[in-house]
Amino acid sequence: MQDKLVQQDVHDFFHKLKEEVHEIIAQVPTLQMANEQIASMVGSKVAVACEGYVNDLCYDLAEQVEKEDFFQDPNHLNAFYHLDLEEKINEKYHFEVNANELKMDPQKANTIYMSLGTAAGTMAVGGILKYALAGMVTIPVWLVVAASLLSGVGTYQMKTRENREAYLNAIDAFLANLEREVIDWLTDIENYYHKQVQSLYTNNKDI
Repeated sequence: MQDKLVQQDVHDFFHKLKEEVHEIIAQVPTLQMANEQIASMVGSKVAVACEGYVNDLCYDLAEQVEKEDFFQDPNHLNAFYHLDLEEKINEKYHFEVNANELKMDPQKANTIYMSLGTAAGTMAVGGILKYALAGMVTIPVWLVVAASLLSGVGTYQMKTRENREAYLNAIDAFLANLEREVIDWLTDIENYYHKQVQSLYTNNKDI
């Protein structure tokens, strides 16, 4: 990923998120309560954070484009603005989470998650998010993250110390992998953005 400031923001976010998840696991008595609280919290916080990363990334990329010699020509710059890339990217994702949605039906969430994963050809969160860039589907970010977590770590039990530790390790592994997938997704957004800008150079005669 080229935007190292956004990448560091992602790392800092997941570090803090991991601490919050550990607090929940230490306090709740049952697996079901842990799953529900963690899936809801992680899904909603990741969705909100991802919206911020996309906006920050698009802002930084736009600043870079505006400094390029090619876009010192007003016609070229106007053509860039008309691409409206930030809005196009944001339209591909549903970042918002309301109170009713947070009362998630695990079975329904898993059905949607499996459907999106099948369409994307992968059950990885990052792969599903990337799929939206190439497709016409709008991805509900919080639900995909929450359902993926429930699917990936929901089989662990917390009746003994050993299983509680196994559950904690599974959550840590999920979050570490999710951080990498978010970075990969944002890198794909960077590439998508650059490709759209490059098209203006290619179609210069039409501007």
